Amino acid sequence: GGEAGKAAEMSSLAAARADNFYHPPDWDPNKEGLNKYQSRTGKGNAKYTGHNQYAKWGVIRFEMPFNIWCDGCGCMIAKGVRFNAKKNKVGNYFSTTIWEFEMPCHECFNKICVKTDPKSAEFLVTKGARRKVEEYSAKSAGTIELKSLEEREKIRSDAMASLEVGQEDKRKAKEQKSRLQQLADLSDRMKDDYAVSSLLRKRFRKRKNQEIADEYEQHRPGISLRILPA
Repeated sequence: GGEAGKAAEMSSLAAARADNFYHPPDWDPNKEGLNKYQSRTGKGNAKYTGHNQYAKWGVIRFEMPFNIWCDGCGCMIAKGVRFNAKKNKVGNYFSTTIWEFEMPCHECFNKICVKTDPKSAEFLVTKGARRKVEEYSAKSAGTIELKSLEEREKIRSDAMASLEVGQEDKRKAKEQKSRLQQLADLSDRMKDDYAVSSLLRKRFRKRKNQEIADEYEQHRPGISLRILPA
């Protein structure tokens, strides 16, 4: 009887909530209306009681856009590490909103703040950390370094500079061609090595199978003589 009564009470409570007839126990209708109570406390309002973290607490899932050093413990936080960050509006750039994301370090709980910079279309570290300086060198990466806009304009306007750049490009192209030829020769040699290795493995398997067959013949009933290979 007790279990059935409890189940019926829970069922009627769920039905009352579904029909919007549920009244919280600490709501006093003599003091304020239900809508005012919900807007003040957030109780019974789907905006606050749902699963949307940003609607409830202003928290979003933030992914670090670059490598940074934490000022609190000195550890490096790599690009792509995710945080539960508090999202705040801190200003505007013309009509674009500037957002700031506040999050704790995973190691020391030092507060780190990163904000958007619409003017330069990137993120800025404003508090608790510093961005890791990573310099790029086209020479060390083995790639061709692209010329700046000023250098391209200078080459177009100066005939001698254009000629010098043309000669330099021809020299680099020749070096690249030589390097590509070396890689092609290495690839051909590796293919030949694979063919030789395959042939050796095939001969080894054939000899091994022959040895197994000879061993079997030696141990056949009625044969006590060792059979020599032909």
